[in-house]
Amino acid sequence: MISELRDSTAHVFVDAIDAPVLDEIDAHHLLRVLRVKPSDTVTVSDGKGKWFSSFLSADASIEATSEVFTNAAPSWPLTVAFSLVKGDRPEWTVQKLTEIGIDEIVVLAPTVRSVVRWDHDRSNKNIERLRRVAREAAMQSRRTWLPNV
Repeated sequence: MISELRDSTAHVFVDAIDAPVLDEIDAHHLLRVLRVKPSDTVTVSDGKGKWFSSFLSADASIEATSEVFTNAAPSWPLTVAFSLVKGDRPEWTVQKLTEIGIDEIVVLAPTVRSVVRWDHDRSNKNIERLRRVAREAAMQSRRTWLPNV
């Protein structure tokens, strides 16, 4: 079961595991960037522990080749909080924390000594960016659970 996750050509997330539909960005990434062929195995997850193996057709539709597996939620979820820093370091931090298996990532903003300040509009935009980074890192590391950011 876990070997199927590791041996697949790619790993993607969908909104609903019972009716999986790739979004446009993921379909482009699989077909154009990774050049996934119809014979290549792609694992599909809902980000909540359920996943299955599949083939990807030329029109980016998913054809399941296995039953739906379920990975249990961690009994002791790991949470890490970090303060904002300048540059692209928040994205790098979220990426690495996701890759090592952290379940919840909390961004502390602003702290007394923080140089970076986010207003309300900018904070919403940046949190969405960090969630996308966490999703991409989870796809790369073949996680079946998406971390909360």
